[in-house]
Amino acid sequence: MAVMCTVNNCHYWAERNRCRASSILIVSDSIADDALDTYDAMQAENAAPTPVDTCMATACKTFVQGDESITDDHITPRIY
Repeated sequence: MAVMCTVNNCHYWAERNRCRASSILIVSDSIADDALDTYDAMQAENAAPTPVDTCMATACKTFVQGDESITDDHITPRIY
């Protein structure tokens, strides 16, 4: 499955707006707002569901600021 993303300053962004992360965490905005950067993919396996009514109430928590010095975020190695 291809995941499309237009956030081109993300570590996982690739040409043609492709996300190359090996796993993606999407949460409700309420979790994203409350947990900020303390809620990540490792915790998601045991998290309770967070239903929403529209796509506008969701947030991608996979984002990692892109930087040439990043070599590994412990989820997906950087591909050069």
